[in-house]
Amino acid sequence: MIVTENPLRGAVAAKYGSCEAFSKALKWSGRKTRDIVTGRQTPNAKDITQMAHALDVWEDPAAFMAIFFAKTVHNVDI
Repeated sequence: MIVTENPLRGAVAAKYGSCEAFSKALKWSGRKTRDIVTGRQTPNAKDITQMAHALDVWEDPAAFMAIFFAKTVHNVDI
């Protein structure tokens, strides 16, 4: 996985190379995909489910959390 400040962007780049290719895989508009990947739009549960399947992290809890809940995970006091 490509490491960036935005884990979702890194995962998309690693698997699809571009938001355009990712949006085609999801059958979403390019704008919706770019807005979610760049953090301008918050995805709903259905969006997250579709992206997790497309990124092959649906059955990998650690990768799923790292990509979709990175800020929450890193801000938790342990």
